[in-house]
Amino acid sequence: MASGKVFNITGPCIPAIHYMADTSAKVDAIIRDYIEKNEYFTINRARQYGKTTTLELLYQRLKGRYVVMDMSFEGLGSAVFADENEFIAAFLQKGARSLEENGVAQAIIDEWIQTDTILRFPVLDEKITCLTERMGRELILMIDEIDKSSNNQLFMDFLGMLREKYIRRVTRGVSTFKSVILVSVFDVKNLKMKLRPEEQKNFNSPWNIAARFDVDLGLSVPEIQSMLEEYENDFKTGMDTLVVAGRLHYYTNGYPYLVSSLCKIMHEEKLSWTVEGVNEAEKYILKDDNTLFDDVIKNLVNHPSLSTLVESFLLHGEAVTFEISNPDIGLGVMLGILDEKKEKVSVSNIIFETKILNYYISVSEQRGLISKYVEDSRQKYVSNGLLDMDVML
Repeated sequence: MASGKVFNITGPCIPAIHYMADTSAKVDAIIRDYIEKNEYFTINRARQYGKTTTLELLYQRLKGRYVVMDMSFEGLGSAVFADENEFIAAFLQKGARSLEENGVAQAIIDEWIQTDTILRFPVLDEKITCLTERMGRELILMIDEIDKSSNNQLFMDFLGMLREKYIRRVTRGVSTFKSVILVSVFDVKNLKMKLRPEEQKNFNSPWNIAARFDVDLGLSVPEIQSMLEEYENDFKTGMDTLVVAGRLHYYTNGYPYLVSSLCKIMHEEKLSWTVEGVNEAEKYILKDDNTLFDDVIKNLVNHPSLSTLVESFLLHGEAVTFEISNPDIGLGVMLGILDEKKEKVSVSNIIFETKILNYYISVSEQRGLISKYVEDSRQKYVSNGLLDMDVML
């Protein structure tokens, strides 16, 4: 009997209702190498790269053993990030809801949420200390979608408070969060690039305590195969799961959204679960208008120097040495567009490469048509360098 699961390309994947790759080894590595070592770190990867799904899997594994205060900054609204009192009040409310879900005693939650003064970061600092001291279990803080708030000084002040508490925990034994996990597209340590000019003069990264996050969230061939095996158990297609997984990885380089999207297309369009079927699904997805492709093109348009770099090797065949400290290369990697291949810069996967190439060709053709129209108009309406009014009229 089929499980009723589907391939998911919107929001976090839930094991009970979605076909999912088995990424338990990655979750184990994050817990072992970061959380159990009391690290503060950022999971920064491109959009729709499985960040929120990974955070949810971590939450499910950690709850019970730890108190996990998890929240998202998405949907808070810009007003919250414009006022210190409003921001801290929202943080306390979200924290209280999470504490309730963790089964924390109501008296502790009431003390956490109770306020009789204007809220400032020293007040929040003390509340965090009191909360973690009263807990019978260690407390972990997870914040998703911090990109929603990362372009203002208030958020920097919040990170600065967490940094100070981290340092005082090490040097003075002050009680605070065991581990802090921030999730975003941009690396929090590089937020200077998103600050307004008037804020940059005061910039001093408040997140230089963060451990480097090296866990690859891209899906490997065996991880993709685990998802296909679950699907095969339901539908008995007779596919060679290893071969199909390998072909999916060939086109996507393990980009989670692209893997799931190809599988979803194959299922819905009733394509064969073979190499040929994957090839056909790749043609379908390239014709699709989705938010991920929109983001890729938008990022090239909004960052002209990055676009020029991509054009140089993709259209003109120039070999560009991969150096992550190059701002354009670093930005391209962070946005999921660029990767390293044999010490040279390349597009991160074949699907992105084809989509970007098609975009450049389309723009070039459009420019050519405009140039031809301008030239034809010049020949028609201009005579001896002067506008021919008789022809115009």
